[in-house]
Amino acid sequence: MPPNQNSNLATETDVLREVYAAINRNDIPAVLEFFDPQIERIEPAEFPSAGTYRGHAEVRAHISRGRETWAEGTCEPERFIVAADKIVVFLHVRVRQKNTLEW
Repeated sequence: MPPNQNSNLATETDVLREVYAAINRNDIPAVLEFFDPQIERIEPAEFPSAGTYRGHAEVRAHISRGRETWAEGTCEPERFIVAADKIVVFLHVRVRQKNTLEW
């Protein structure tokens, strides 16, 4: 691994923490500030919101639709694993949907 790749991935891990903090604040514009305008977000077929979302407008709409279903909740990063040029994030997600008392 090149010498500066570790520091770059550490910086990117910090950015991911900031992204999740913005999601938890429901600050979607702050989330998008961290993403390239040409972002491509892919939700797997087994997810309720499966699909491919391209660009800030589609990703903003996708994240906003998901957050609109929450009465309250958080996505807390618990562990980051650096694998080559990728970062895998393990999250603890706790959400209570609107119109329910169950978590």
